[in-house]
Amino acid sequence: MRDGVTRLLVLPGKHPPPPLGGYILAEEVRNKASQMTEQSLMSNVSTLMSVCCLMLTNSYPVKVNVPVRLLLVLVERVLKVNGSLPQTSMPFVTVKQQENICSELPALHLSSLELLTAIIKSLGSQLLPHAAYIVLIITKYFKTCELPELRIKVYSVTKNLLITMGVGLLPSNLEVTELNLGYLWW
Repeated sequence: MRDGVTRLLVLPGKHPPPPLGGYILAEEVRNKASQMTEQSLMSNVSTLMSVCCLMLTNSYPVKVNVPVRLLLVLVERVLKVNGSLPQTSMPFVTVKQQENICSELPALHLSSLELLTAIIKSLGSQLLPHAAYIVLIITKYFKTCELPELRIKVYSVTKNLLITMGVGLLPSNLEVTELNLGYLWW
């Protein structure tokens, strides 16, 4: 019966479409996924963060809810990537692929810090419930960050956070003092 209905729907000389969720669709998805390089994946993440920055910094005629926690999780996850691979991933990643990933990391981290800056500047004092989490993200990243440009950006983000939230944020989060905040005021 099913074949009879299919013959009635398909014009003579034409092939019937593949079944939904069939093997052809899975094969197409697999081919597209294999064609994507690590660099394009990195640029997609960077583009996503840039678009988020634009959306946060532009005004809208109506009130828009911002998924602050999800954006902060994105920032944290990107900043946690350090280029090292677990032993289980070693057989699947070539040296060239790992070099490509590591070469893109500073740009990704900078995009992530830019997103954090946009979050702080656009939401201001509304971030108070998330302030401790932001401080935690900043302090964890500062401990592992080695590039001077990125460290300067971390200082800038911290300065923006303190200006926005006020120095009253400091006593409840004393671990910020590990950032050597005296540097910010010189």
